Amino acid sequence: MRFKEYLQEGPYSHTSDLRNDYAEMIKEKLAEPIPAFGLILSSLGDSKMKELPPNIFPETFNKSIWLNGNKLSSFNNFPKIITNGGLDVSDNNFTSLKDIHKHITEITGKDGILLGYNPIKSNVLGLLLIKNLKKIVLVSSTAKGKDDKILAQIEKILNRHLGNGNNAVMEAQEELINAGYPEFAKL
Repeated sequence: MRFKEYLQEGPYSHTSDLRNDYAEMIKEKLAEPIPAFGLILSSLGDSKMKELPPNIFPETFNKSIWLNGNKLSSFNNFPKIITNGGLDVSDNNFTSLKDIHKHITEITGKDGILLGYNPIKSNVLGLLLIKNLKKIVLVSSTAKGKDDKILAQIEKILNRHLGNGNNAVMEAQEELINAGYPEFAKL
């Protein structure tokens, strides 16, 4: 079954079947030649996939990955290292980025990590522990809500401390707490 055909198929009634079907679909997609710009697994239909199936990605993935527009809420089973590209997980269900740095240890592309349109409410400091991360986007440029204004302030604080070594986390933590965002000032 080709990726396009998979997306056109009907809803699934069993979570385990769904998980296995997504795993098979993603494995098939990875078996195809991946375009130079990266792998797109965006808006997987009426996706109920909260985390990526295990053993899909290699530990190091050498291109950008787009997983935007799904229902992901966990960084389990992501590649540990993304080289020559960025990661777009915008428009998912991430409410906390707790321990993100334990799941994703390095991102070397100039696009960094895109997290816009996620209902993030806590634990963003782990982003600063991702090696070689060049940019953090927490808010889409078209977002205008109250929470988006808060996330925009947090985004500025985090980007200001990117690449500042071991002191970055403590400095950003202090700045977030002083700005009135103690829930975000956690790993």
